[in-house]
Amino acid sequence: MLAYSSYAAVHPIFAVYLESLTHSESLIGAAFGAFTFAAVVARPVAGWLLDRVGRRGVQAIAAIALAGATLSFAWATVIWVAIGLRVLHGLT
Repeated sequence: MLAYSSYAAVHPIFAVYLESLTHSESLIGAAFGAFTFAAVVARPVAGWLLDRVGRRGVQAIAAIALAGATLSFAWATVIWVAIGLRVLHGLT
């Protein structure tokens, strides 16, 4: 529930935030596409890790990475850093 809450809190205002960094609609679209692509790519890897390594450790690391990615958006003052953090957000 907390993972979804972090996504639901960031997603609607992220486009407005990116617009303050750049006025390029293509870069804003790239940020949203990068998130989706990273999330799709990470799912099979996450499933494999959960089965092989163990659920508690993988979920703990993912939760910490998700919190870090979500909280670090405040320091993203350059569009490329924001896109990179959005990819990390999608991976977690």
